[in-house]
Amino acid sequence: MEDLYLYTTIAIIPLVVLTLIAGFVVQFRFAKYSKENNLSGLTGAQAARKILDEHGLFDVAIVRIEGNLTDNFNPKTNVVSLSPKVHDGNTIAAVAVAAHEVGHAIQHAEGYAPMKLRGALVPACVVTSKAAVPLLLIGILLEIFLSQNPASSILFFLGIACYALYAVFTLITLPVEFNASRRAGENLVDYGVIDARDEKKVNAMLRAAGMTYVMSFAMALLQMLRIIAIFGGSRSKKK
Repeated sequence: MEDLYLYTTIAIIPLVVLTLIAGFVVQFRFAKYSKENNLSGLTGAQAARKILDEHGLFDVAIVRIEGNLTDNFNPKTNVVSLSPKVHDGNTIAAVAVAAHEVGHAIQHAEGYAPMKLRGALVPACVVTSKAAVPLLLIGILLEIFLSQNPASSILFFLGIACYALYAVFTLITLPVEFNASRRAGENLVDYGVIDARDEKKVNAMLRAAGMTYVMSFAMALLQMLRIIAIFGGSRSKKK
């Protein structure tokens, strides 16, 4: 277990670097393709509306929200929210992001299984994300001051379960995001918003965004393994 803790601790450094690089690449490509107009001249909002209507999703609303890359789809309200540069821009980047969020709306309408599963896990993840650290801290304190107390092991197990659930959530997020990106490129070409040449640019930008979710999963998995190593190490010392 000591080796596992050492390896996971060492692995955090390059993973943090890779996460920062992935975020930088997303910002760089968004800025780059925000300077190139798309073939149709449609804004992100217009492209989103066109794709939604083509899929018969007339009840899905599109709203403008503040912020930078704060775009999202809310399945509870059936609303696609687009940031100013995406909502108003007629660039490749704008329609790429808009089409990606519309991809989530289409997933929701079709009952896409990974999205339904992710949605079902959200309430539990909200609770466990707040409970994980307190559970582990109390478990550690009990281990220090009340050695051999079974409650410490129970709390450690619960803390590990919280981290495991979050790792599962980030894993399920991967097919949801990559599928939405694939739909975005295909829909933009199919409905004449961009041409095949610009589809490569759209895919490059959305792939970069997808890598940030891969990094999130890797970090969640690493954190879970570190907690397991800490727990295993404490049990070994007790023996």
